[in-house]
Amino acid sequence: MILPFYGIAMLSCGLAAGIVGLIAMIRRHERSWLVRLAILPGLFALFFVLGEFLVPHLA
Repeated sequence: MILPFYGIAMLSCGLAAGIVGLIAMIRRHERSWLVRLAILPGLFALFFVLGEFLVPHLA
């Protein structure tokens, strides 16, 4: 019953990490490899969400 809420929370945390990393790179001109590493969960979460909406499930 509570498991879908954990999934939504994990997706939102991944997207938030990606957004904060992008803000740090664009506005603050951050060049650290750790900031670039923080963008990866955001990209994976965005890829997952886009895949869920764009690719229909047949079964």
